[in-house]
Amino acid sequence: MKKTAFTLLAATLMTTGLAGTAGAAAKPIALPDLKNKETVSQLKKGTYAVKGVKLNTTYAQAVKVLGTPINEYEIRSDEWAMVDASYGPVSFTAGEENRHAEISQMKLQSFLFDSTKKPVKLKDIQKNLGKSSFTDFYDNETKNIKDDFLTRTYGHLTINFERPTGEWTVSGYSTDYEGAEKVDPSQLKDADIKDPTIANIKAMTKGDYQLFGVKPGMSKAEVLTKIGDSSSDDIIRVKGKVKAVSATYGQSMNLVLSYNVPAGNQLKSLRYELQGDKELKLTDLEKHLGKATTVKNSSYTNEDGTEKFKVYTTTRTYGKHLTVNAEKSGKAFIVQSVSYQ
Repeated sequence: MKKTAFTLLAATLMTTGLAGTAGAAAKPIALPDLKNKETVSQLKKGTYAVKGVKLNTTYAQAVKVLGTPINEYEIRSDEWAMVDASYGPVSFTAGEENRHAEISQMKLQSFLFDSTKKPVKLKDIQKNLGKSSFTDFYDNETKNIKDDFLTRTYGHLTINFERPTGEWTVSGYSTDYEGAEKVDPSQLKDADIKDPTIANIKAMTKGDYQLFGVKPGMSKAEVLTKIGDSSSDDIIRVKGKVKAVSATYGQSMNLVLSYNVPAGNQLKSLRYELQGDKELKLTDLEKHLGKATTVKNSSYTNEDGTEKFKVYTTTRTYGKHLTVNAEKSGKAFIVQSVSYQ
């Protein structure tokens, strides 16, 4: 089942309130406690269980434990089928990449939670959530903050916020399952590219790292032979002169290959934008890498809704081949990207 389809359904259900329809036959299911650090960790990892039911189990197994749903919404397209099953403020989606799949055998892909009747303030759970990997802000083109809408993603956890009284509060949230996908090196543009491991990063400092045989210094033709076309090719020109040539790969667009200027025919560097659920502290990374060769500190101003705040950054090199960029979150610098050149 394509994750996009489930994401759209989840967003629709949390927005319209269909997932929260009540009924006499509903079995009481408590909402996850977002103020509990361990619960939030499970939601972010996609391992949270509703009354013992985990994601990726079958519809039949879920209903056996949770009982008959109050409401169900079934949809079938040319290539897939899915169903939403509602138990009051808690519901789940299940599906398969087969139009004719039996509902009983469909696998659970996400849990949805409607918290409009039990709103939780963002400021009360911010510490447990950590830094979001994706943020969307909507003001509905009005000056009334009651119309504002904020969506944030933390790993497998997506939360919708509203501020009817001026403070951001949780209106709904979901956690999804995404099984490990086998990466086809020749089609890396669509692959689920994982963050480099500590061992990978250490290999970069020595100039020994390769990604499916790709390494800096190779011709673009050789790169394309090994990992295929990119998701996006980008060329920046200033007054007619080429200043940057890059190619982006991965479902999350988290791998960027930079080429020489102006020809763009030789690979200069590979940059990973870290996407993992667990943040990597710079101090923890430096326990393995040692002291940086060079350090450049800076800052920029960011905006979250109507609030502006300063973000402190640091760019550090470790030898000739590795560059690390990090941003300060609380008292620690969190690694945002690693570049291998």
